[in-house]
Amino acid sequence: MASSAKPRPVALVCTALTVVGSPVAHSLSPAYHNSIFRALARPARMVPLDVTRMSEILTNADALRLDGLAVTHPLKRDAIAAARAVMPGARSTGSANTLLRTPAGWQARNTDWKASCDLLPRLLTAWRADLGDPHEWLPPTLEACWKGQGGPGLRKKIQRDHPPKVLLLGSGGAARAVAVAMFEQDVELAIWSRRLANARELVDDLAETLPALAIPEPGHLPVDIAINATPVGMEGIDPFELQTFSADNFRPGAIAIDLAYGGGSSPFRDAAAAAGVPLIPGEVFFGLQARRQAEVFAGTTIAADVRLQAAKCCGAGG
Repeated sequence: MASSAKPRPVALVCTALTVVGSPVAHSLSPAYHNSIFRALARPARMVPLDVTRMSEILTNADALRLDGLAVTHPLKRDAIAAARAVMPGARSTGSANTLLRTPAGWQARNTDWKASCDLLPRLLTAWRADLGDPHEWLPPTLEACWKGQGGPGLRKKIQRDHPPKVLLLGSGGAARAVAVAMFEQDVELAIWSRRLANARELVDDLAETLPALAIPEPGHLPVDIAINATPVGMEGIDPFELQTFSADNFRPGAIAIDLAYGGGSSPFRDAAAAAGVPLIPGEVFFGLQARRQAEVFAGTTIAADVRLQAAKCCGAGG
Protein backbone atom coordinates (compact mmCIF):
# COMPACT_ATOMS: atom_id res chain seq x y z
CA MET A 1 0.00 0.00 0.00
CA ALA A 2 1.40 3.38 -0.97
CA SER A 3 2.32 5.68 1.85
CA SER A 4 0.27 8.85 2.26
CA ALA A 5 3.18 10.71 3.85
CA LYS A 6 4.44 13.66 1.88
CA PRO A 7 8.00 13.31 0.57
CA ARG A 8 10.53 15.42 2.43
CA PRO A 9 11.95 18.28 0.37
CA VAL A 10 15.58 18.01 -0.61
CA ALA A 11 17.72 20.76 0.87
CA LEU A 12 20.58 22.11 -1.19
CA VAL A 13 24.09 22.72 0.08
CA CYS A 14 25.88 24.66 -2.62
CA THR A 15 29.52 25.14 -3.44
CA ALA A 16 29.71 28.89 -3.96
CA LEU A 17 32.29 29.61 -6.66
CA THR A 18 33.27 32.65 -8.64
CA VAL A 19 33.13 32.65 -12.40
CA VAL A 20 36.88 31.93 -12.36
CA GLY A 21 36.50 29.06 -9.91
CA SER A 22 38.38 25.84 -10.52
CA PRO A 23 36.47 23.09 -12.36
CA VAL A 24 38.07 20.66 -9.91
CA ALA A 25 36.35 22.39 -7.00
CA HIS A 26 33.07 21.95 -8.88
CA SER A 27 33.44 18.18 -8.60
CA LEU A 28 35.50 17.55 -5.45
CA SER A 29 33.22 19.06 -2.79
CA PRO A 30 29.92 17.78 -4.26
CA ALA A 31 31.33 14.26 -4.65
CA TYR A 32 32.52 14.20 -1.04
CA HIS A 33 29.48 15.70 0.62
CA ASN A 34 26.90 13.87 -1.48
CA SER A 35 28.55 10.61 -0.50
CA ILE A 36 28.12 11.63 3.15
CA PHE A 37 24.48 12.63 2.64
CA ARG A 38 23.71 9.30 0.96
CA ALA A 39 25.40 7.31 3.71
CA LEU A 40 23.45 9.18 6.39
CA ALA A 41 20.20 8.99 4.38
CA ARG A 42 19.89 12.77 4.55
CA PRO A 43 17.52 14.50 2.09
CA ALA A 44 20.20 16.93 0.95
CA ARG A 45 22.42 17.45 -2.06
CA MET A 46 25.43 19.65 -2.76
CA VAL A 47 25.50 21.30 -6.16
CA PRO A 48 28.18 23.55 -7.71
CA LEU A 49 27.18 27.10 -8.46
CA ASP A 50 29.13 30.00 -9.96
CA VAL A 51 28.50 33.37 -8.33
CA THR A 52 30.35 36.67 -8.25
CA ARG A 53 28.73 38.10 -5.10
CA MET A 54 27.35 36.39 -2.01
CA SER A 55 24.18 38.45 -2.30
CA GLU A 56 23.39 36.77 -5.63
CA ILE A 57 22.79 33.45 -3.94
CA LEU A 58 21.65 34.46 -0.44
CA THR A 59 18.76 36.56 -1.75
CA ASN A 60 17.47 33.43 -3.50
CA ALA A 61 18.10 31.05 -0.59
CA ASP A 62 14.41 30.42 0.07
CA ALA A 63 13.62 29.64 -3.56
CA LEU A 64 16.60 27.28 -3.72
CA ARG A 65 15.78 25.62 -0.37
CA LEU A 66 19.36 26.43 0.49
CA ASP A 67 20.59 25.28 3.90
CA GLY A 68 24.36 25.73 3.57
CA LEU A 69 27.26 26.94 1.50
CA ALA A 70 30.81 25.71 1.00
CA VAL A 71 32.49 29.00 0.13
CA THR A 72 35.64 29.31 -1.94
CA HIS A 73 38.17 32.05 -2.68
CA PRO A 74 37.69 35.01 -3.00
CA LEU A 75 34.28 35.07 -1.25
CA LYS A 76 35.40 33.92 2.20
CA ARG A 77 35.49 37.42 3.69
CA ASP A 78 32.15 38.23 2.08
CA ALA A 79 30.73 35.19 3.87
CA ILE A 80 31.66 36.75 7.21
CA ALA A 81 29.84 39.95 6.32
CA ALA A 82 26.73 38.00 5.28
CA ALA A 83 26.49 36.02 8.53
CA ARG A 84 24.34 36.82 11.54
CA ALA A 85 26.58 34.73 13.81
CA VAL A 86 30.33 34.17 13.44
CA MET A 87 31.92 31.20 15.16
CA PRO A 88 35.35 31.53 16.84
CA GLY A 89 37.42 30.01 14.03
CA ALA A 90 35.88 32.31 11.44
CA ARG A 91 36.17 35.31 13.73
CA SER A 92 39.84 34.74 14.50
CA THR A 93 40.76 34.23 10.83
CA GLY A 94 38.45 36.95 9.47
CA SER A 95 37.07 34.58 6.82
CA ALA A 96 34.58 31.75 6.47
CA ASN A 97 34.49 28.80 4.09
CA THR A 98 31.21 27.49 5.49
CA LEU A 99 27.79 29.10 5.90
CA LEU A 100 25.05 27.23 7.74
CA ARG A 101 21.45 28.38 7.76
CA THR A 102 19.94 28.46 11.27
CA PRO A 103 16.65 29.80 12.66
CA ALA A 104 18.58 32.89 13.79
CA GLY A 105 20.16 33.48 10.38
CA TRP A 106 23.35 32.47 8.58
CA GLN A 107 26.17 31.14 10.74
CA ALA A 108 29.78 31.50 9.54
CA ARG A 109 32.43 28.88 10.26
CA ASN A 110 35.97 28.19 9.11
CA THR A 111 36.79 24.51 8.67
CA ASP A 112 40.12 25.36 7.02
CA TRP A 113 41.14 26.45 10.52
CA LYS A 114 39.85 23.21 12.04
CA ALA A 115 41.77 21.16 9.45
CA SER A 116 44.91 23.20 10.12
CA CYS A 117 44.51 22.55 13.85
CA ASP A 118 44.16 18.82 13.12
CA LEU A 119 47.32 18.78 10.99
CA LEU A 120 49.91 21.38 12.00
CA PRO A 121 50.38 20.70 15.76
CA ARG A 122 50.95 17.00 15.03
CA LEU A 123 53.43 17.77 12.25
CA LEU A 124 55.33 20.30 14.35
CA THR A 125 55.48 17.97 17.35
CA ALA A 126 56.80 15.12 15.22
CA TRP A 127 59.37 17.45 13.62
CA ARG A 128 60.59 18.64 17.04
CA ALA A 129 60.97 15.03 18.19
CA ASP A 130 63.58 14.55 15.47
CA LEU A 131 62.17 11.20 14.35
CA GLY A 132 64.46 10.96 11.34
CA ASP A 133 63.44 10.81 7.71
CA PRO A 134 60.03 12.54 7.32
CA HIS A 135 59.18 10.10 4.53
CA GLU A 136 58.92 7.49 7.31
CA TRP A 137 57.10 9.36 10.08
CA LEU A 138 54.82 11.49 7.90
CA PRO A 139 52.40 8.69 6.82
CA PRO A 140 51.56 7.60 10.40
CA THR A 141 51.25 11.27 11.38
CA LEU A 142 48.71 11.85 8.62
CA GLU A 143 46.88 8.69 9.65
CA ALA A 144 46.68 10.07 13.19
CA CYS A 145 45.18 13.30 11.80
CA TRP A 146 42.62 11.29 9.87
CA LYS A 147 41.65 9.22 12.93
CA GLY A 148 41.91 12.07 15.45
CA GLN A 149 44.63 10.30 17.41
CA GLY A 150 48.01 11.27 18.80
CA GLY A 151 50.73 11.05 16.19
CA PRO A 152 54.37 9.93 16.24
CA GLY A 153 56.53 12.01 18.52
CA LEU A 154 53.74 13.08 20.86
CA ARG A 155 55.09 10.84 23.61
CA LYS A 156 58.76 11.15 22.75
CA LYS A 157 61.00 13.63 24.52
CA ILE A 158 61.59 16.64 22.31
CA GLN A 159 65.17 16.64 21.07
CA ARG A 160 65.53 19.65 18.78
CA ASP A 161 66.59 22.79 20.61
CA HIS A 162 65.53 25.25 17.92
CA PRO A 163 62.13 26.10 16.44
CA PRO A 164 61.29 25.12 12.87
CA LYS A 165 61.54 27.73 10.15
CA VAL A 166 58.15 27.93 8.42
CA LEU A 167 57.33 29.72 5.17
CA LEU A 168 53.67 30.51 4.53
CA LEU A 169 52.84 31.41 0.93
CA GLY A 170 49.66 33.50 0.75
CA SER A 171 47.73 35.94 2.89
CA GLY A 172 44.08 35.11 2.13
CA GLY A 173 41.52 33.14 4.09
CA ALA A 174 43.33 29.79 3.88
CA ALA A 175 46.66 31.35 4.86
CA ARG A 176 45.04 33.08 7.84
CA ALA A 177 43.51 29.77 8.93
CA VAL A 178 46.95 28.14 8.83
CA ALA A 179 48.54 31.00 10.74
CA VAL A 180 45.90 30.98 13.48
CA ALA A 181 46.40 27.22 13.92
CA MET A 182 50.04 27.97 14.85
CA PHE A 183 49.19 30.50 17.58
CA GLU A 184 50.59 28.39 20.42
CA GLN A 185 53.43 26.86 18.41
CA ASP A 186 57.07 27.89 18.72
CA VAL A 187 58.00 28.60 15.11
CA GLU A 188 59.99 31.12 13.10
CA LEU A 189 57.35 32.22 10.59
CA ALA A 190 57.91 34.09 7.33
CA ILE A 191 54.93 35.14 5.20
CA TRP A 192 54.98 35.93 1.51
CA SER A 193 52.09 37.27 -0.56
CA ARG A 194 51.80 38.42 -4.15
CA ARG A 195 51.20 41.87 -2.67
CA LEU A 196 53.75 42.63 0.05
CA ALA A 197 51.24 44.94 1.73
CA ASN A 198 48.90 41.99 2.28
CA ALA A 199 51.68 39.96 3.89
CA ARG A 200 52.49 42.89 6.17
CA GLU A 201 48.82 43.26 7.09
CA LEU A 202 48.68 39.60 8.12
CA VAL A 203 51.91 39.97 10.10
CA ASP A 204 50.42 42.96 11.92
CA ASP A 205 47.23 41.02 12.67
CA LEU A 206 49.28 38.18 14.16
CA ALA A 207 51.70 40.39 16.09
CA GLU A 208 50.32 39.80 19.60
CA THR A 209 50.08 36.02 19.34
CA LEU A 210 52.44 34.82 16.61
CA PRO A 211 55.43 36.97 15.63
CA ALA A 212 56.16 36.73 11.92
CA LEU A 213 58.15 38.42 9.19
CA ALA A 214 56.77 39.60 5.85
CA ILE A 215 59.15 38.89 2.99
CA PRO A 216 59.10 40.43 -0.51
CA GLU A 217 60.32 37.35 -2.37
CA PRO A 218 59.85 33.64 -1.57
CA GLY A 219 62.77 32.32 -3.59
CA HIS A 220 65.85 30.83 -1.92
CA LEU A 221 64.68 31.13 1.70
CA PRO A 222 65.60 27.73 3.21
CA VAL A 223 62.90 26.48 5.59
CA ASP A 224 61.87 23.31 7.41
CA ILE A 225 58.19 23.54 6.49
CA ALA A 226 56.80 25.32 3.42
CA ILE A 227 53.04 25.78 3.09
CA ASN A 228 51.38 26.84 -0.15
CA ALA A 229 48.14 28.60 0.79
CA THR A 230 47.81 30.32 -2.59
CA PRO A 231 45.58 29.00 -5.40
CA VAL A 232 48.66 28.29 -7.53
CA GLY A 233 48.40 24.63 -8.45
CA MET A 234 44.65 24.71 -9.01
CA GLU A 235 43.46 24.14 -12.55
CA GLY A 236 43.26 27.37 -14.53
CA ILE A 237 45.43 29.42 -12.12
CA ASP A 238 48.48 31.19 -13.53
CA PRO A 239 51.59 29.75 -11.83
CA PHE A 240 53.73 32.79 -12.59
CA GLU A 241 53.68 34.30 -9.10
CA LEU A 242 55.53 31.29 -7.61
CA GLN A 243 58.07 30.87 -10.41
CA THR A 244 60.96 31.89 -8.13
CA PHE A 245 60.13 29.15 -5.62
CA SER A 246 62.68 26.36 -5.96
CA ALA A 247 64.32 23.35 -4.35
CA ASP A 248 66.62 25.82 -2.57
CA ASN A 249 63.66 26.74 -0.36
CA PHE A 250 63.90 23.41 1.48
CA ARG A 251 66.38 22.50 4.19
CA PRO A 252 67.36 18.85 4.72
CA GLY A 253 64.49 16.92 6.29
CA ALA A 254 61.92 19.52 5.23
CA ILE A 255 58.21 19.04 4.51
CA ALA A 256 56.01 20.65 1.86
CA ILE A 257 52.29 21.21 2.47
CA ASP A 258 50.15 22.13 -0.53
CA LEU A 259 46.62 23.44 0.07
CA ALA A 260 45.93 23.71 -3.67
CA TYR A 261 44.48 20.63 -5.30
CA GLY A 262 43.78 19.43 -8.80
CA GLY A 263 45.80 20.34 -11.84
CA GLY A 264 49.21 18.81 -12.39
CA SER A 265 52.62 20.39 -12.23
CA SER A 266 53.15 23.61 -10.26
CA PRO A 267 56.24 25.53 -9.11
CA PHE A 268 55.61 24.46 -5.52
CA ARG A 269 55.15 20.77 -6.31
CA ASP A 270 58.06 20.75 -8.75
CA ALA A 271 60.35 22.35 -6.16
CA ALA A 272 59.40 19.73 -3.54
CA ALA A 273 60.07 16.94 -6.02
CA ALA A 274 63.42 18.42 -7.03
CA ALA A 275 64.44 18.73 -3.37
CA GLY A 276 63.30 15.18 -2.62
CA VAL A 277 61.10 16.29 0.28
CA PRO A 278 57.72 14.69 1.05
CA LEU A 279 54.71 16.62 -0.21
CA ILE A 280 51.33 16.63 1.51
CA PRO A 281 49.01 17.26 -1.45
CA GLY A 282 46.01 19.55 -1.35
CA GLU A 283 43.67 16.59 -1.65
CA VAL A 284 44.77 15.43 1.81
CA PHE A 285 44.12 18.85 3.33
CA PHE A 286 40.78 18.97 1.52
CA GLY A 287 39.85 15.64 3.10
CA LEU A 288 40.58 17.00 6.60
CA GLN A 289 38.65 20.20 5.90
CA ALA A 290 35.72 18.45 4.24
CA ARG A 291 35.40 16.10 7.21
CA ARG A 292 34.88 19.06 9.53
CA GLN A 293 32.56 20.75 7.03
CA ALA A 294 30.47 17.59 6.67
CA GLU A 295 30.01 17.49 10.44
CA VAL A 296 28.67 21.05 10.31
CA PHE A 297 26.23 20.28 7.49
CA ALA A 298 25.12 16.96 9.01
CA GLY A 299 25.02 18.21 12.60
CA THR A 300 26.80 15.10 13.83
CA THR A 301 30.17 13.36 13.85
CA ILE A 302 30.90 11.22 10.80
CA ALA A 303 32.02 7.61 11.20
CA ALA A 304 35.49 6.82 9.87
CA ASP A 305 34.25 4.32 7.28
CA VAL A 306 31.76 6.85 5.91
CA ARG A 307 34.48 9.50 5.66
CA LEU A 308 36.82 7.07 3.95
CA GLN A 309 34.21 6.18 1.36
CA ALA A 310 33.51 9.87 0.73
CA ALA A 311 37.23 10.54 0.31
CA LYS A 312 37.49 7.71 -2.19
CA CYS A 313 34.52 9.11 -4.14
CA CYS A 314 36.33 12.37 -4.80
CA GLY A 315 39.93 11.15 -4.87
CA ALA A 316 40.89 12.95 -1.66
CA GLY A 317 42.43 9.89 -0.06
CA GLY A 318 42.38 8.94 3.61
